[in-house]
Amino acid sequence: MKAVQELREEHRRVELMLEQAVASLEPFDKAGLAAPLSFFEAVYEGQHERKEEEVLFPALAARLGEMAAGPIRVMEKEHRLARAFVRAARHSLEAAGRGEPGAVARVISSVRSHSDLVRSHIRREETVLFVLAERALLDEDKEILARFRVVLGSPKPIDLPEEPEEIDTVDLHPAKKHEATQVVRLRKEPRHGPATMLDARALAADEPTASEDTALAAKVGNVLFENNGHRVVLLHDFGRGLSVQANQYLIVHDGAGLILDPGGPKVYPDVYAETMLRLGDGQLRYIFLSHQDPDIGTSLNAWLMDTKADAYVSRLWVRFLPHYGIDRLLEKRLRGIPDDGLILDLNGAPIEILPAHFLHSPGNCQIYDPTSKVLFTGDLGAGIGVDYNVVPDFEAHVPYMLGFHQRYMAGNAALRAWVAMARQLDVEIIAPQHGAMFKGRAMVNKFLDWCEGLQCGLDLVKQPYRRPTRTA
Repeated sequence: MKAVQELREEHRRVELMLEQAVASLEPFDKAGLAAPLSFFEAVYEGQHERKEEEVLFPALAARLGEMAAGPIRVMEKEHRLARAFVRAARHSLEAAGRGEPGAVARVISSVRSHSDLVRSHIRREETVLFVLAERALLDEDKEILARFRVVLGSPKPIDLPEEPEEIDTVDLHPAKKHEATQVVRLRKEPRHGPATMLDARALAADEPTASEDTALAAKVGNVLFENNGHRVVLLHDFGRGLSVQANQYLIVHDGAGLILDPGGPKVYPDVYAETMLRLGDGQLRYIFLSHQDPDIGTSLNAWLMDTKADAYVSRLWVRFLPHYGIDRLLEKRLRGIPDDGLILDLNGAPIEILPAHFLHSPGNCQIYDPTSKVLFTGDLGAGIGVDYNVVPDFEAHVPYMLGFHQRYMAGNAALRAWVAMARQLDVEIIAPQHGAMFKGRAMVNKFLDWCEGLQCGLDLVKQPYRRPTRTA
């Protein structure tokens, strides 16, 4: 099929540019990266992906329906993640030109992550979707080629056959009928209208605007620790729109993974894609939820469906989280954490789940990784509105934390109890779920001292609550 062959040939050129980009990293060659990054930007924002997303994929969906729906969705999400890596590399390369500390390391991380993603993406696309196209669309080859030519000469998306009025339930696990997932039924008008059931995969169809998609590349996934098969990664910041910014962290030890507070439905496809990319041939073993809030784990049902991981949350919330849509077939993999915490075995590496109750949830837990010496504190330490990943100046950072902690933390008694426990740990990094990390023992101690003396929550309730006097 000539249309597919044309796309395969373009993939070969992409692979050559991947080699050139990676070769420019050691030794670091800023000039050598310019051509590959420009090439990738043209590929992802222009001809190649438009041929796939505006022509080939819709033709496959029209011919094969549900059989092609799942693979197409995965490929489109990987396209977005590849674009994010390239934009992150471009931003970091510009920062390196200005001499910003750590910028070169961020360039290297983004380029390597992009290369790993795209190589696996090409392999899956050619062995799955292209094979389906060669079998199902051979009689449309000339028409598809003609549409390719229109894409090449058109600055705007070309007209395609209208989507069907309704996309019925999609079985995302055809080989496991007992684990089938009902996906939201989308009607044409409005595009994201009433749904029979909300699911993280279906809500992912709500694509961000161009500006939002560009912004999500600004914060680059960072490797916080790596030694002897143990890695700690701050994933890309995929937050967008009205949602509060949230961090997702991944711990990997000898191929076994644990993800912390994986977030909600809107970020699920991207967080899942990068998690699988970072795991490589490994497997996600655990999902940790520090508490019950929607930004923590409203995507949990999708994670349980798409992985074999067990999910851990305070025992106080085990009966509440099913309201987020946990399938009854998966409920045995939702495990309660006792009030005094527990220790998980991550393929030989101990992971401590610590009590941090009333900070801010009455059933709140944190994770301490003694291998990397990172303490993941959930909402404690949250800085709202910052555009940096690591706190550079503690005193200047306090205003970004103060209001949040005064309102969301229950009181100083809970903070002092937590600080007493935290001082017993060997901590190099405190990593909250919102905002920037506290890196280095001096910065960690400043944060502990600040928490120990902070008046918050019930400490600030000085008068009786009053009935309202204003109308809506």
